[in-house]
Amino acid sequence: MNEAGLPVPAPSPRAEKLVVALACVLFLALAGAEAWRNSYPYFDDVGYLEMGHQIRALGGPLGLLRELYAGHRYTESNRHPLFLALLSLVARPDLGYHRDAQLLTLALGVVALLSCWQVIRRHFGKGPALVAVLLLACGRTFVNVASREWCEPLLVALWAQAVGAVLDGLRRPGRPWPWLAGGVFSGLAFLTKGTAIFLPVCVALALLVEQRWRALVHRGAWLFGGAFLVTASPLLCRNVRLFHTPLYQFNSRLVWIDKLPDFAEVFAPHAYDKLPDGFLAWVAQVTPRALAWRVVGGVGEVSFNLLDAFALVAPTPGGPVHVALIVAALAALVISLRWLWRMPRGPARTFLLVHCAWSYAFFVAFSASGANSRYFLPLVATTLVPAFASRLWEALQAPAPRPLVRRTALCAAGAVAATALLHAPAMTPPPGMAAVEDWLVAHVRPGETYAVDARTHLQASWLLPGAEQLIVSASWDEKPVPAQELLDWLRDHRVRYVVLDGSALAHMGSPADPAARRYLFYDLLPLGPDGSLPLEGFPGDLALAYAAPDSPRQWLILETPWAEARVARR
Repeated sequence: MNEAGLPVPAPSPRAEKLVVALACVLFLALAGAEAWRNSYPYFDDVGYLEMGHQIRALGGPLGLLRELYAGHRYTESNRHPLFLALLSLVARPDLGYHRDAQLLTLALGVVALLSCWQVIRRHFGKGPALVAVLLLACGRTFVNVASREWCEPLLVALWAQAVGAVLDGLRRPGRPWPWLAGGVFSGLAFLTKGTAIFLPVCVALALLVEQRWRALVHRGAWLFGGAFLVTASPLLCRNVRLFHTPLYQFNSRLVWIDKLPDFAEVFAPHAYDKLPDGFLAWVAQVTPRALAWRVVGGVGEVSFNLLDAFALVAPTPGGPVHVALIVAALAALVISLRWLWRMPRGPARTFLLVHCAWSYAFFVAFSASGANSRYFLPLVATTLVPAFASRLWEALQAPAPRPLVRRTALCAAGAVAATALLHAPAMTPPPGMAAVEDWLVAHVRPGETYAVDARTHLQASWLLPGAEQLIVSASWDEKPVPAQELLDWLRDHRVRYVVLDGSALAHMGSPADPAARRYLFYDLLPLGPDGSLPLEGFPGDLALAYAAPDSPRQWLILETPWAEARVARR
């Protein structure tokens, strides 16, 4: 009912279409503006773009499928292949590749938005679905992932369909098709990102809670599991052939490490030899202080990331509007969890609660290797936002709607308007970086290797598909890596060129603090009085190959002596 005591009518088909279209336009405007701001790829973006090149070289999606079953040439173990296969369709070694990849993720973002709306409409109702689709269209994390070359938009689209199919199966236990569909969509989600293994885990846990050991003979569970295994079989088979375990993932060994002061140091020479390689190794060396920091810090960091994934867009990360929206997200999270807890008892309620509990607990355990709000996006989009939207829709049906509804709508509109009007300017590359990229493209030949520090934004591998980029940390335990150890590491990896970025900073470092600089050999090559990198004194007979003409001089490229010897032998 509205304030006059009249019932709030159910949305008409025309109203539904208009609201969904408005949500799509709003999402494209916000995500498109963010994509325009991200004018160059960096960090994870570059990794995705680079893999798009590799899959294109294998013959595109069909070639990748053959290689996965063969289990020989395709060795990528950090990023799962489905989104990479789509990227390979637009991969090419020029600057337009970055923008084409962004257009791809924007389109997948719209697909994810519509997928969530369709599932929420089916299981939570027409009204909550319209509220939810507007909230998702303005979600800070959703907008962010759709503006960059990340797999999350595709993941959310598939995750939503998997959750919807599982809920169909739990509410209609006699029908086999929902379980088969749930397994297929879960398998496709797993081919997109490793965290989709949560779906079969949560299905299994929910059935065990509901049916105890009778779950072992649950027909739907076996159909779901079989469909998941068949759909995910390309990656599962590759992992068994190459790594001898079906669920191998590069980041798995990072679960059992102590929190590093600067996570970029995992790229230091021999870093993985210095870190625990499993639970028993971690227990053998962990200290009470490190354990306490892991638990307390993990809970704090992961809780913030969950709230950030729930928050609406804000013009400036960390600014007053963003902080206010994080506080509002905390209230929304409490409302969502309370609504889920008060659902009618049954397997559907159990599955949704297990989905929340498992996701949160896992990321707390995983937080030592870094947490990110995008990890929670599938949970937020398919469970928490629908629950919050349902509660808001219930409030609209009350004889006198509580101020919560009006205030929520005003806050949402204000946040979106502030983001649209006060959007940050385009993110420009650090001065001189484009010239260094051009030099590398002109001089690095196929098969050659160049090295960059783990903190620099310069990662030209997406423009050099035939070359190899070695990412190295110049520090370990916040101290410089000994020069000889670093030189030996570069020699072992047959590095020809070493790129020095004088603007690269340690985690939480201040640009005004010279001690925060973390370019390669930063302890032996200090910045001059004007902030320039030196032109002499290079260790290990490294020779100057390029010096940026800018002042202060923030970029150098050094050539290694062993690279010259290798060229001479040819």
